[in-house]
Amino acid sequence: MILNTTFHIDPQIKDEFLLWAADYMRQATEKELKPRLMLVHLPVMEHEHECLSYALHLEGSDRQIAAWEDNPQPQLLRALADAFGQRALPVSVRLQEVEL
Repeated sequence: MILNTTFHIDPQIKDEFLLWAADYMRQATEKELKPRLMLVHLPVMEHEHECLSYALHLEGSDRQIAAWEDNPQPQLLRALADAFGQRALPVSVRLQEVEL
């Protein structure tokens, strides 16, 4: 299972956001999840809305992902909102690989 959280951020907070993301990923690693951070290229968002988007994937078992969603993800996202307000907007979805 993969928990994908996409963050749409104001480019002015890029450096501070990346520090926050590094801590998020460190905590995920401590919970035995496999984190990956990727820059998302959305030309419409980048040019019309002056926005950067990052996808942060956490890979783990269903149980590990559910536990992360209970604690500490809500606290981490609250800290993000407290620090940046509307300048950093997260959207989370679970992804499951489809075998063909």
